[in-house]
Amino acid sequence: MEVPAEEAKLVATRALVIYEYDKPKSYDQDEEGIIDAYITQHRIGETGELLEGSPLTREMLLKICSLVMPTLGSADYIPDNVLVYSTERALMWWTPAAVRRLFISGIKGVTSGKYPVPPKLFLVLKGKLHTWALGENRRPDPSSAVFHSPFYNVYETGACCMGNIRVPDRFSPDSIAQWESVFFNGTLTSHLPPKLSGIEPEDFWKKIKGKKRFPVRYLRPYATLATIIKTISSQR
Repeated sequence: MEVPAEEAKLVATRALVIYEYDKPKSYDQDEEGIIDAYITQHRIGETGELLEGSPLTREMLLKICSLVMPTLGSADYIPDNVLVYSTERALMWWTPAAVRRLFISGIKGVTSGKYPVPPKLFLVLKGKLHTWALGENRRPDPSSAVFHSPFYNVYETGACCMGNIRVPDRFSPDSIAQWESVFFNGTLTSHLPPKLSGIEPEDFWKKIKGKKRFPVRYLRPYATLATIIKTISSQR
């Protein structure tokens, strides 16, 4: 028999206690940022006191995390274009080179139409879209070179300026099409011109309109895929 909602109440049943070494303020963590800590779980008595404790197990930690992240234990199909997927945190994928219809406004001498687009690298990190370009039309590996995006409205870090565009509220593999639609169907403006090699952005976009192949020689190096993945892993 279910308890009526108005009669149900939240009761504290367990608590976690985190123990850390008492270190001076000048103490430096190692390069990986590892903190020496020990965690115990305790039952809570009827009057609120902590009862006996036991070491926190992996199983209990997963159970706790699933309470605040219900999709943590979900299973998703991983398509070939996905490179990195961390539930509730990060999704990275790539798209092959293509000719796309782009919408452009406010860029002198550059108008909407069909343009060649290089292989693209996309990342949704903590709900924010990032993008770069790839030099080869194949699935990248950790050693692959990554280049600055040739698109307007992209910061040097790869973060996309989305303005008032409403972005998808999730970033699982089955939401990739939604994120790509938000990016490619948005309007490019003169805000945040791209970093290119040997040519001005306006001249570049006028030059490639109507062409079939993107000239990768104008792309400016950014990093390797391994470096970007390492940056993702270091952000908590």
